[in-house]
Amino acid sequence: MIYTNLKITKPLSLCSLTLIMLFACTFASFANSEKEKSDTLRQKAKQNDVEAQLQLANQYFYGSKRKQNYTLAVHWFRKAAKQNCPDAQYNLATCIQYGLGIKRNQYQAFVWYGKAAKNGSKPAKYSLAICYLKGIPAVTKGEKSPEVQPDYRRAKKIMTALAVNKYVPAIRQVAVMILKNPLGTPGEKEKNQAFRLFKLAASLGDSIAVSKLADCFYYGIGCPKDKTKMLYYLNKAVKENNAEAIGKLGYCYQYGQGVERDANKAFSLFKRAAKLGLAMAQVKMGEYYFEGKHVEKNFKTGIQYYRLAAAQNNSFAIFKLGVLYSEGIGLKKDERKGVKYFLKSAQLGNVHAQFNLACFFQSGKLIQKNPRAAFFWFGQAAAQNDPRAQRRLALCYFRGIGTRQNEKLGIKWLEKAAKNGDREAMKLLSP
Repeated sequence: MIYTNLKITKPLSLCSLTLIMLFACTFASFANSEKEKSDTLRQKAKQNDVEAQLQLANQYFYGSKRKQNYTLAVHWFRKAAKQNCPDAQYNLATCIQYGLGIKRNQYQAFVWYGKAAKNGSKPAKYSLAICYLKGIPAVTKGEKSPEVQPDYRRAKKIMTALAVNKYVPAIRQVAVMILKNPLGTPGEKEKNQAFRLFKLAASLGDSIAVSKLADCFYYGIGCPKDKTKMLYYLNKAVKENNAEAIGKLGYCYQYGQGVERDANKAFSLFKRAAKLGLAMAQVKMGEYYFEGKHVEKNFKTGIQYYRLAAAQNNSFAIFKLGVLYSEGIGLKKDERKGVKYFLKSAQLGNVHAQFNLACFFQSGKLIQKNPRAAFFWFGQAAAQNDPRAQRRLALCYFRGIGTRQNEKLGIKWLEKAAKNGDREAMKLLSP
């Protein structure tokens, strides 16, 4: 029988309510205790069974059989890692590197990658090599950590050993390192070697290597230029859902490279690549929202895309955020904040940011005047063939601003600027 008209004529006393709540809490505690007793994996993990700890951590990390919880995943990864489990050490390092369930710390990630690598983990050796390749800046505030300086030779030694042992990502990465050797420009022999390594990695199922082969055929690296083959490999990588290939195919349709121009298809591909986390595509989506092309104009959404790309250290996205702060477009105007973004972007190699920063240092606007710093950043931008920077660098040499006066170098850079279309430089060179 269901009672629908039940009335309580006398309110429960505080003592009675307390007893009811105490009973409820006791019952819940008992239920949880019984549930935990039946959780044999957790019981084994608590008894320091390293395999159980790793399995439990993975379940929490991937949300398989348990609700996803990165914090608990880190807890159990750490337990297993302290028992010298290489897989747990590698997974813990990954969590620390990307800030999953724990505060992000590049140096501590590097330390754990080192421990896992020492214990034979191939993925850890790969990540350790990437750390040496890129370097890790020192942290001087809060939780301090030392600098790890870039070491190309050490990185290549580790990566080459992995490639010899047929670790597929390393085969592709060795090819990338050959082409991006900071110690010297690769010759034809090195380019041919890189091409062969990309082909090997691609044949072993590496979709990134397939995308890199498309680059080789586009630029003629280790092979003749061939847009038909370029598109073949791009489409092959796109079918494997490779974000980089999807973005590159978007550019092909945007600019008609090997295919007829198709703005709608380009937009669709950029959108897909952006969802997969490709920074370049996120920048493109930011531009679409700012311009109102293919989507309704929306500065807020555009800024969100720029921030996503900036979080991946995309120099152009960081530069764009600097512009938006400097001009107060979609964001509250803050010119000093804009300069900070220009500095970070310039350090990552963005030529526009380098030129802007040089101008700030030269004028002393929003930043302390520093002729030597201005000369340095004009030089960085000039080396990337920016004609405005080449002209301004030439003037630094002519006038001895931030450097010793040198008319010969001044003329050299002025001629380069004129050759690259700078009209002011042309006027200065005309008799």
